Amino acid sequence: MSGSSFAKFGGATSCYLIDADGQQIILDAGTGIKNIPSVFLGDKPINILLSHTHIDHIIGLPFFTPMQEEGRIINVYSVPRNGLSTYDQLSKLFSSPLWPVGISDYPADVRCYDITAPFTVGDFAIDFIDSPHPGGSVVYSINYCGHKIVYATDFEHTGHSIPELTELAKNADVLMYDGQYTDEEYENKRGYGHSTPRIGMKIFENSGAKNLMFIHHAPEKNDDALLELEDAVRTDNIRYAREGVNLIL
Repeated sequence: MSGSSFAKFGGATSCYLIDADGQQIILDAGTGIKNIPSVFLGDKPINILLSHTHIDHIIGLPFFTPMQEEGRIINVYSVPRNGLSTYDQLSKLFSSPLWPVGISDYPADVRCYDITAPFTVGDFAIDFIDSPHPGGSVVYSINYCGHKIVYATDFEHTGHSIPELTELAKNADVLMYDGQYTDEEYENKRGYGHSTPRIGMKIFENSGAKNLMFIHHAPEKNDDALLELEDAVRTDNIRYAREGVNLIL
C-alpha cells in the first residue's frame, strides 16, 4: 500500500537489512529491497535469505538495482519446495508472461543455494525451523558474535510451533514476529499462516528475548490503525516495525 496514510509505518512488503561490522544479510526481497541505501551495499557480494518465495517476499528482486550491475555477485538462499530448487522457484517469477527476462539474463551474477540447517554465511551462523504457513516457510535464527536475531514472519501459532519458536528465540536480542491479525481477526483467518500480537508477546516473555518487533502488518492497516495497535502493547522493548528505522544492538 502507499499514500499519505501509510507514511509512518510504510507500505513496502517484507525486507530487512542486518549489518554486522560490514557483513550483511538481507532478509526477504519484497518491495522494501528497493529502499536499501546503496551506501550500505558497497561493491561486495550481497546475501539474501528468503523465508519463502510467496510473491510478496520476492517481488522486489526484479527491480533491485544491484541486479543491473555487471559482475555483482548476489547470493540467494532458500529451502527447496514442492520438488523445486531455489533457482527453479525464482525462475517462475523471472519468466514470461510474468517478466520478460530470466535470472541469468541480468548483468549480475545471481547464485541460488538450497539450504539445510544449520549453515553459515560469512561469519553469520544461521539456523532455522519450519514455519506453519501455506506452501511452507521458515523461521530464521541469525547469530553473530554473541548476538541473535530471530525472524518469524509468516508464522501461524499451533500447538507444536509455539514451543519450537520459543526455544529458537531463547535469549535472542530481537524477536521479529508476525503480528498481522488481531485476536478477533484471527478467528476468521485460521489456516492463513499468520499470527497475533498476543501470541507474539507470550513467546517473547517465555523465550527471554530482549526486544520484540511486530512485523508483516496487514496491508489494509494504515498508520492510524497500526498506531492504535502499537499503543496497546508498546514498552521500551516492544514496538511495531517501521520502514527506515534502525535498531542498534
